[in-house]
Amino acid sequence: MGEQTHKTILVAGVGLSPAVLTNTVWALAHECTPIIPDEVVAITTVTGRGCITGQLISSNAWNRLFQALENEGLPVAGKLAFGSSDSIRILGNGKYDFDDIATPEQNDASADFILKVLRQYTEDPATRVIASIAGGRKSMSALMISCMSLLGREQDRACHVLVNEPYEQRMEPPFLFPEKGVKHNLGGKNYLSNNAMPLLSDIPFVRVRGWYEREFRSVPPSYMQLVNQVQGIAPKPANYPIVKVDAYTGTLKVGTNFIPLSPSEFTLVYLMIHRIKQNRLPASWYDLESDFSELLSRKIPTSVNWFHSFRESGSPDPEDFRKWASSTRSKLRKSFADPTLADMLLPSMKKRSGHIYPADKIKIREIP
Repeated sequence: MGEQTHKTILVAGVGLSPAVLTNTVWALAHECTPIIPDEVVAITTVTGRGCITGQLISSNAWNRLFQALENEGLPVAGKLAFGSSDSIRILGNGKYDFDDIATPEQNDASADFILKVLRQYTEDPATRVIASIAGGRKSMSALMISCMSLLGREQDRACHVLVNEPYEQRMEPPFLFPEKGVKHNLGGKNYLSNNAMPLLSDIPFVRVRGWYEREFRSVPPSYMQLVNQVQGIAPKPANYPIVKVDAYTGTLKVGTNFIPLSPSEFTLVYLMIHRIKQNRLPASWYDLESDFSELLSRKIPTSVNWFHSFRESGSPDPEDFRKWASSTRSKLRKSFADPTLADMLLPSMKKRSGHIYPADKIKIREIP
């Protein structure tokens, strides 16, 4: 990530295991280029707050983490601010705080809550947000990464912290970070704390913020409003069916539908399909004249009926290509669930969308 040029905020979902906070801080501090968050914010429940207070604050573990990093010569002075009421955010709906995220209503309110917290920091260009999805219920992790996709900027990250065996298990005392001189007991066996190796796994996510900012210029106040607005401007998924071209039998199949084509129509489709596979669409119908000439010069077995029927019909010209394309496109539109896909498979020379059918969705059985 380079030197810390932004104010770094670690925002983490936390459940009953506050160690996700300390292990994430430790792992960040031990990356190739150390990152020490300026602030740490935990999003949790009422129960989670009790665990954080007991295991990290009252036990002095957070101060020990700070001191351990400082002893390694890491630049922690003035950083790792954590422990105030502002840094431990309790999920709720504005009327009461949640002990858990157990109902659809609580899930919806939690989505708005997480969006609001992340928005507070992502609105400032001078900040960098690192969102940890390691703690809390799976629904909290899913909402965290979803909100990061909606709000995240180029400098922001999402991550998950991993700890080697057996340190991710419940030990006595609880493992919080690799701490010199500390032993943890599990099943009657002791394990040295500093043998643990917390590592971060970055979670790639799609950033759509610039997309909706260009459309709406501001972030809607609620999670569902933002999701609905983004869905409103996003193109519908194409779900491209497999297109099969059998050059031996002269047949075209879209998904499970066979498209009845004349020899002339199939010849045009056959040549255009090859152009798509090679990513070299013609600029005009005249560009296909050489393709037709090359095809007609080939020695094709007499068993390939469509080819010989086409060759016997005489030499075509670009106006014929246009007519065959129009009739074939009409047949294709009836076979696609989304008729616009027909124009991607057999585009018009005049009204071209700029998108062509994915080459990996086209299968060709070649002429023997």
